Amino acid sequence: MKNKIIGIFVCMLMIAATVLPVVGMSERKIIVQEPFNIGIKWEQLPDNTNNCISICADRGDGITRMVADDFNCTSTGRITKIQIWSRWLYSYASDITMFNLSIWDDVPAGQNQNYSMPGNLLWSKEFGPEQFEESFYNIYLNRFYWWDPCTGPPSQDTNKVVYLYNFSIGWSDAFQQQGSPNKPVIYWLGVYMKSNTTEFGWASSNMHWNDDAVYYNISESPCWKELRYPDDHPTEKESIDMAFRIITSPCPWEPTIVPISLLRCEARVHFYDPADFINWRIRPEGEGIYYPGKNITFEGVIEHADANETVPIQTGILLGFGPFELTVEVDGVPPVTKKAFMLFFIMFIW
Repeated sequence: MKNKIIGIFVCMLMIAATVLPVVGMSERKIIVQEPFNIGIKWEQLPDNTNNCISICADRGDGITRMVADDFNCTSTGRITKIQIWSRWLYSYASDITMFNLSIWDDVPAGQNQNYSMPGNLLWSKEFGPEQFEESFYNIYLNRFYWWDPCTGPPSQDTNKVVYLYNFSIGWSDAFQQQGSPNKPVIYWLGVYMKSNTTEFGWASSNMHWNDDAVYYNISESPCWKELRYPDDHPTEKESIDMAFRIITSPCPWEPTIVPISLLRCEARVHFYDPADFINWRIRPEGEGIYYPGKNITFEGVIEHADANETVPIQTGILLGFGPFELTVEVDGVPPVTKKAFMLFFIMFIW
């Protein structure tokens, strides 16, 4: 009986430890679990030791702050989700006015400074209060460091709550990466936001890769400064990296080819998600096409499609006698090719 009572008491303590940090949070949408992810392209998890340091990326007080970290790209694909981890100073998550995420190309070390940094801005997107998800990620028993390099030395705080911020990006707005296994490309993820307290900190990761993270302060020259653990930190002078995920998704539309009449061919593009301004091309190629020519391309733009909508696209009139191939090219997906045979004005496709 004594063991049973002790077991019940321990369970009550565990439940209280999970619930108490949620008390007093803002009324924004809170998800008490980490979203399920597929297609993780890059991952640096948050440091769960007392070496963790959160870097202020909050412009709520008017200072032009930004924090950025580099990642390696070895395959093409569009970035459709970005996640970052955060610890706030002193308080629980405050009201957020906006987030801004950006992708930059890389300036290697030695060109301007002895550390690498972001170069040209390649992509940027702003997220309002209703355009991201705030998740309660974890509670750690240890204290952590919080640092605003723009204003002074770090402080150590007792706030143990870690949040995960999830940003979903529509396919049409997503950044198209260009890396490959033989020619990898280094990009930088930049983050800043605005809150009503200026207490947001991007959490560090102990999964180190390549060069240090950097912070931006327009009042300094150069504006980008490398981030190393400050004096009196257990790992002082070592490289700081930030906690984030880069996620890619399959293309949300799919083309097919079907014959629809004696003189024309139609392709159909099925959209799983909404999309805007998608370019398409249909190329009939081969000796079997006499009219309008052996190397002609029909092309156009799908200006808008809703989710679960199938949009038809057509060739012009085709005439001929003999074999040929039909190739459909739609933005974002590999070309689809079908063998075909033209019998004057009758078309066979297989």
